[in-house]
Amino acid sequence: MKFELFTCPKCKENLFIKGGSLICSNNHCYDLAKEGYVNLMLANDKHSLNPGDNDDMVVSRDMFLNRDHYLKLVNVVSNVISKYKKTTILDAGCGTGYYTSIIRKEVENSYVYGIDISKKAVKVAAKKDKDISFAVASVFGTPFKDKTFDAVVSIFSPLAFEEFNRVLKDDGIVVCVYPGEKHLIELKKIIYGEETILNDKSVSSDLFESIEKLKVQGYMNLEREDTSNLVRMTPYFYTTPKEKLDNLNSVSTLSVQYDFIVEIFKKN
Repeated sequence: MKFELFTCPKCKENLFIKGGSLICSNNHCYDLAKEGYVNLMLANDKHSLNPGDNDDMVVSRDMFLNRDHYLKLVNVVSNVISKYKKTTILDAGCGTGYYTSIIRKEVENSYVYGIDISKKAVKVAAKKDKDISFAVASVFGTPFKDKTFDAVVSIFSPLAFEEFNRVLKDDGIVVCVYPGEKHLIELKKIIYGEETILNDKSVSSDLFESIEKLKVQGYMNLEREDTSNLVRMTPYFYTTPKEKLDNLNSVSTLSVQYDFIVEIFKKN
C-alpha cells in the first residue's frame, strides 16, 4: 500500500513492489533505499549533481524545525486540511518531513506522500516517519497520475500550479504557505540594518481561485544555536556578505517575529 500511488517517471505506468525495488510493466526499476524512500528523479531532470538544499542547509533546517518554533503554523495547515475534509495529501517540497509528519498525525485517516528534489532531505524525512511515502522527485514533474490527490501542500516551496492542477482531483485544494510582510523582521534588521525591505509577496494562478487566506503570527525566543540554524537554512546565509552575518555573533538570545500567510486555492 505504501507506494501504490507512485508512477514510473520514464513511461508513467504504475509501479509495484518486487523484492527491494519498485518496477513498472515496462521493467523500469527503482531501488528502495534502506531508509524507506525511492529515488524517482531522472538524471536528465537534474540541473546539478545534487539538486535542492545542500547538506548544511538540510541539517540546519532539521535542527531548527525539530525545536517546534513553527508548530503553530503546521497546526493551522492541518486544521485547514481537516476542515475541507481532505485525506489523500501530497506535500510538494517536503524537505526533512517535519510538516509532513505532523500533518499525517493530525489529519484523521490521512494518506500522505512527500516529494523533494533534495536526496539528503528526503533521506532525513524517511527516517523520521515510516508511515509516509517519500520520494526524491521534482514538484514540476511529479511521479503520479492525473487527479490523484485531495490536497497539495506547498510550504515555502516552488509553486508548480500546472502540475498541482494535473495531480489534484476536481474538488482538490492547494494549501500554500509563504512569508508575510514582517516575517523574521528582527533578524533581518540585525543583518541588514534599518534598510531592511519588508516581504511583499502575493500568489496567484489562472488555474486556481483563492478561497481563503489566513495569517499565522507570533514570536519565537531564539538561543544563539537556533538563530544560527535559522540563518543557515535560508538563502540569507549564502547571499549576505560575511561582515553582515557577523552582526549576529554578539546576540545570545533574540525575540523574532514569524509572520506566515496560509492561502487556500481551489481548481477553476
